[in-house]
Amino acid sequence: MENNKIKLPMLSIIYILMFMIAVMNISDFLNSSMLVHIKSGEWILDNMKIPQNDIFAFGGTKEWINYYWLTDVVYAVLYRNFGIGSILILSAVLMASSFTVVSYFLYKKNVNVFLILLFLVVSLYSSLPQWSAVPYTFTLFFTVIYIFMLEKFYETGLKKYILFIAVLQIVWTNMNSEFFYPFVILFIYGITDLYGIFMKEKETLERIKKTAVLFCITIPLIFVNPYGIKEITNVFSSYIFLIKDRRNDWAAPDFHGFAKMSNILLAFSILMIGMFRKKSIKENRRYVLLYLVAVFVFLYAQRYIALYSVMTFYFVPMFLERDDRIKLPILNKFIDKTAVISGVVYNSLSGKFINLFLIFIITTIFFVNIRYSEHYFHEIISKWSRSAGVKYLAENKMYGRGFHSDSTGDMIIWYNYPKMKVFVDTREGVYEWQHQNKYGKIMQIKDDWEKVIKNEKIEWILLQKGTLSNILKLLKNDWKIEYEEERVIIFKKIKSNGKGEEK
Repeated sequence: MENNKIKLPMLSIIYILMFMIAVMNISDFLNSSMLVHIKSGEWILDNMKIPQNDIFAFGGTKEWINYYWLTDVVYAVLYRNFGIGSILILSAVLMASSFTVVSYFLYKKNVNVFLILLFLVVSLYSSLPQWSAVPYTFTLFFTVIYIFMLEKFYETGLKKYILFIAVLQIVWTNMNSEFFYPFVILFIYGITDLYGIFMKEKETLERIKKTAVLFCITIPLIFVNPYGIKEITNVFSSYIFLIKDRRNDWAAPDFHGFAKMSNILLAFSILMIGMFRKKSIKENRRYVLLYLVAVFVFLYAQRYIALYSVMTFYFVPMFLERDDRIKLPILNKFIDKTAVISGVVYNSLSGKFINLFLIFIITTIFFVNIRYSEHYFHEIISKWSRSAGVKYLAENKMYGRGFHSDSTGDMIIWYNYPKMKVFVDTREGVYEWQHQNKYGKIMQIKDDWEKVIKNEKIEWILLQKGTLSNILKLLKNDWKIEYEEERVIIFKKIKSNGKGEEK
């Protein structure tokens, strides 16, 4: 089948399928860190300034460089005006748009329809564990759009793409810590073009000039943020810490359970590359390097699973070219039949009616989800194992200094701030490494963990059952069980009146 220009209805179908999968997966979109982002955004809106110091924790924090501040504001505005469902809808739109843009990009590159649909399904399913309403969703969408616009700029040389890339860089710099991704992409484009010059490819000289222009324009733009150079150095130091902290993620026992589908996607990609005739590596060398970087970061840490999945969909189909030399004749016949069917669909779905119908469907899903989102939101949160303990703290006004897990800290900020501050939560780059070590000592019950509890003046300990099931045996007689239910347990320090009696 000849792969002509993509018709809008086909892209609408792809988008809506992705969107529907997202909104039906609403419970998985809810992430405890989202609660902190909403609270932070509300604080910014109420005080009309961006916090320079931590407002949520009682100790162990550095100067708070909140490189998610703009995302926090977006979340807070949506939450206050439309409810939690609007944030989930936004995340669904970002995820669906990412896959749709890649689909369009591959169509424009004349990639075989069968390969596009095949990799769309597999990559989609692989990325589902990270379909959450968190700032990283913006990174996924921005990365896809950035590469798309970069390719258009190299292809046409039009200045409007430079303007778009510049605006994207400013927004990205203020929305999350992955704003340096464009420079990694530009670096890969640059070194592949330098290789082209070395191999005396005349057309690459013009590309090198365009890459240099983009570097010169976008580097100053990363300083367009409320913290200036501090944000850049903070992000750099945070990632150095993450590199050290997560270097053994892939070897951890729980990594492969969480990343099972991503491992299958990697094996699937290798199999497809082995079965199909490969296109010229020379012509696609920049895509090969970008894909290898995506593989590396996936094998390095769980947080990059969604990015790896989308990058696989972006680049691997471009390495492949179907012809009569496929090793499995049955697969060859299946591909031909699928191409015929997809051709019929591709050429038939056009006209105003189908567009209006698709718009109606997606609008209906949007409003239905908004209407019932608050009910789902509170119902889902109430089922989180740590929720009951946090509510008990609030109901019994236990506002003193306590110890808890980082995800529990998110819940405390959501329900109990500003009356109560946290020991730790899931914000990256906020807590000093010494404080992180203290947290690790208690969670792992090692070294002088009891001294940490004493020095930090901890008055209560909230734990999920099974996390530290033996801590009761290790705590001394000056602690008692304050609250216990099926999922959580709270220990409270006994205050003595000096006569051995509890106050």
